[in-house]
Amino acid sequence: MKRLKHIINIALTAIILFSVSVGCDDIGALSIDPIVTESTFTFEPTEGFAGNSIKITGAGFDDVQKVAFGTTEAEVLQKSNEEITVIVPVGAKSGKIKLVRTNSIAESVENFVVDETPIPAITEFSPSIVGSGDVVTLTGDLFNQVDSVFVGELKVEIQPGTEAATMNIVIPAGFQTSRIRMFYNYMTDFGMVKVAESVSMTEISLELPSITAIDLDITALNIGDELIINGTMFDEVTMVQFAGVDAVYTVVSETEISVTVPVGVISGTISLTVLDGVIESDTFTVLLPSISSFTPEKGAELPGSTRFFALQGSMLDLVTSVTVGSVEANITNQDSELILFTTDGVTGGTINLHTANGIVSSEAPFFFLGDFWLTDWDTDFEVVRYDNIANRNLGSLSESVISEGGNNYSEVTMGGAIHNNGFYLWGPDIGNDRFSLYTSNPEGVYLEFDMRVTSIADSLKQADGTFQFKIFAMDSRGWGASGESSYGSNSPTSYVQTNGEWQHFRMHLDDFVASDNNGLYTADQITSSGNLKPDAWCHPNSLRILAFVFATTNTTGTGDVVMGMDNIKFVIE
Repeated sequence: MKRLKHIINIALTAIILFSVSVGCDDIGALSIDPIVTESTFTFEPTEGFAGNSIKITGAGFDDVQKVAFGTTEAEVLQKSNEEITVIVPVGAKSGKIKLVRTNSIAESVENFVVDETPIPAITEFSPSIVGSGDVVTLTGDLFNQVDSVFVGELKVEIQPGTEAATMNIVIPAGFQTSRIRMFYNYMTDFGMVKVAESVSMTEISLELPSITAIDLDITALNIGDELIINGTMFDEVTMVQFAGVDAVYTVVSETEISVTVPVGVISGTISLTVLDGVIESDTFTVLLPSISSFTPEKGAELPGSTRFFALQGSMLDLVTSVTVGSVEANITNQDSELILFTTDGVTGGTINLHTANGIVSSEAPFFFLGDFWLTDWDTDFEVVRYDNIANRNLGSLSESVISEGGNNYSEVTMGGAIHNNGFYLWGPDIGNDRFSLYTSNPEGVYLEFDMRVTSIADSLKQADGTFQFKIFAMDSRGWGASGESSYGSNSPTSYVQTNGEWQHFRMHLDDFVASDNNGLYTADQITSSGNLKPDAWCHPNSLRILAFVFATTNTTGTGDVVMGMDNIKFVIE
């Protein structure tokens, strides 16, 4: 019995092998067990029409005897151990591609889609890594039906001599890595001509230079260092930059560039530019000192005296000189972590460390304690912080200097619609440090002034007989749409008596809250919870103008107001 079964099995196997070897359009008998689904072979394109050529890629193809689309055998044009090219057979249906071997049938993981109409298709292209102007040869089917070809969104030039199976295209300038797109017309079953698109399965890649080595440690560079950069395609480089700064370079060969670290750079990447794009190196860093702290941070003005400073940090041995503001200090001791230096007692401002590689500045300046006068209309101050009083939407404004009991003050007469209008106290146009307070932090900074109202219409007073006002500190950093003349921060509401007596006002600049007048905030000045960040508040060292804005109970009321202003100053404690 066992021998009989063995004979039957041999006979069945012979019948199956005979069916496989004969070959016909219908190879439904290819049911040898097992059928193995292989993920190791792929095919391109993944769809097509009868007559299209399909390239199958993988390994171990030497023993493949036949290829079938579903149950329809395909004509094999070329076969190697890693690649098989076949023609989609007439009558093929969408389904798996099968590779028939002696004792098994390997089945594709994905289906091949048979289109209802012939479509041009790219099976391969060469070269696959290119630059603009390069000629690329496409291999596939029905190229003679193609109207235009694009690489990504850029139209390419089709060279003469296109055949059904081959086409040469020229890569355009501005090309980026993308797929090749072919457009063609076809007739629908209803007799309409439609435009269709066929896209390559793989991308054609942009060829750019590469950096393989740099001879110096780019994390510890000095200005003027010469770097030797090795790589590829350097003969096509048109520009070398360090963090956006142009550098002087020499193309030594296709694989070598010599470049000098330019003045003014601190950190970033080295970029090499060619016609088709830019490549960048890892981050470089120029050797510069850093400041961790300095003492004293503030102090009183000391005319005729010397002030001693101690500054701590790292790489301080690189420092060649120190300035405070624009005044050069005297270095008395120096090592890599500490510098001792002196200035005269009336010098303040940002501390600057000068090195061969650039300047490092302290985040906060050294600033003075004490009174910083704008004006008292009597004295000529060494630092001029006052220029004039100007009209802010009043019907009329006049100002004159009045002498009373040996003291001079400003008398201001306002007329017209007073509500929400007033006058500007204008600082001189001397750069962004308009009031020259030497500090950007409002903490400990006060605005003080004397004010009196000698004449006012009753309709302009508050119910208690006072005159209401706010001060808007206007910021030269350019808040708002109108730049330097924009409102920056406004004070709490204040009231001045109208009995003709002088009153003294003292306002802490830390209480001046940024105004949203005219949409002054920017996204980076507001926290996620909607609160203003600290740097969206008053910046004392950046103030240029003080706007005195008045309010009345009768918002349409008009009238005249005569008031005095005197002893206007900032006080830093």
